[in-house]
Amino acid sequence: FLEPEMVFGYEWTRKQGSVRMEPGVRINLRSFEAPYCDYSRSFSDQWLVFSALPQRIDRDLMRQAAEITARSGGKIVPSAGAFDPDHFRAVLEQAFEPVLRQMDGNGGDLVLVIDSTNSMQEEIPVFQAFFLEFMERAASEAGLGELRTALISYRDYNDSFLVRNEGWQPDRRSLLRAVNTLNAAGGGEREEALYEAICSAADLEFRAVPRFMMVLADAPAHGVPRGGVGIEDVFELIEECQIRLTFIPVSAD
Repeated sequence: FLEPEMVFGYEWTRKQGSVRMEPGVRINLRSFEAPYCDYSRSFSDQWLVFSALPQRIDRDLMRQAAEITARSGGKIVPSAGAFDPDHFRAVLEQAFEPVLRQMDGNGGDLVLVIDSTNSMQEEIPVFQAFFLEFMERAASEAGLGELRTALISYRDYNDSFLVRNEGWQPDRRSLLRAVNTLNAAGGGEREEALYEAICSAADLEFRAVPRFMMVLADAPAHGVPRGGVGIEDVFELIEECQIRLTFIPVSAD
């Protein structure tokens, strides 16, 4: 296994530093005839070009996202390939832009459902920075009304927590504080408590129309329900509460 950044040399030598292990980097495997890398005997070099399999979005996650968004009249805005912060930010902008367009003077309700397992450690900081700017924009544009927002984060069974529903945040400062406390940890299984997190929105009292839900995830829900919550429960929630759901699936590590 190769670390994303490899350090070479010693501080007291001229040839020392680091190199990022990215596709296209050339690697030399030098083997010695004598032990301990002894140059008094012969040695040989073998140059390789480092490559990596392209990162893909989990197939089951995409299937689940397609079924759910079809029921809610929402859409899928995927972020595929190796993580790139600028690309991911552009994906977030594409996903969140309709929220502002569809709000009128009556405002709207927005629920954020965020996968906070360890595999999301690259995406969550970018999301936090983006959401700060998004809320500033929502507050500055006249005629939109109040965008009431709730935050739900989740991990999985046998983790530090299953679902954490922060509820409707009373003001912008409380909301940003809650978003900024998101941290990526735990997880480790391929399937996670995605359906449980979405369905926990049933505990929220929706008030405004339109109603939005943004789901950011890189792993599918449990195909066989572990806690009695399945995709039919998700369908029931979005139809009963009239939620328009946007799915942001990202490539799994």
